[in-house]
Amino acid sequence: MSVNYAMVLSFSSLNNTFSYMGWSAAYTITPESYATDVRNTGVGWANALAKLGGLVAPVVAGLMLELENGHTLILMTMSALFFMVGLLSISLKETRGRNVEVLVEEKE
Repeated sequence: MSVNYAMVLSFSSLNNTFSYMGWSAAYTITPESYATDVRNTGVGWANALAKLGGLVAPVVAGLMLELENGHTLILMTMSALFFMVGLLSISLKETRGRNVEVLVEEKE
């Protein structure tokens, strides 16, 4: 199997960049988006689902590696998903300087 080293390095770098950006955004926006009484439950569920993804991802990645150009396909897929999440995060409302309890009441 021939793998273009520059492409793998590029997509690996993009993957890590978008991954770190996503987690940074999640940890920043979560306290601003939820009231204190539900915040920990939401963070707990998100963390649990992330751990479930950590269990499932190696199996899926292993199946993808068996495909032709599997390395590239995995990195492109992960980079595309992180990029889409980044684009979706643009639609989040700005909460700077606003009371969290008021924000929660507006959503109800």
